[in-house]
Amino acid sequence: MEAVFSIYHLWMKFPAGRTIATVWADAGIARRCYQDSLKVESTAKKLGVDALDFNLDPQHFPTEERPHPVGDLKEVQIGPLSTQMKKIGKTLG
Repeated sequence: MEAVFSIYHLWMKFPAGRTIATVWADAGIARRCYQDSLKVESTAKKLGVDALDFNLDPQHFPTEERPHPVGDLKEVQIGPLSTQMKKIGKTLG
């Protein structure tokens, strides 16, 4: 919708067929509406700050041990070069 607004004069003009229509507002009602909007309390929940005490020192975290190979290891060539070797458990190879 194409329209022209004047907040100062409290009117709005817009095309209506072949003419321009104008809508006027009542300044007294607009003022009362604004004052009423200032009185309304916000219903939004006020967020507070919760303080949590965490010890983020990495020395206090439990250390997980890496898995160790079970049994003996066997070297297997995985590429065409002799330097391309991997170690696998003898139970897999």
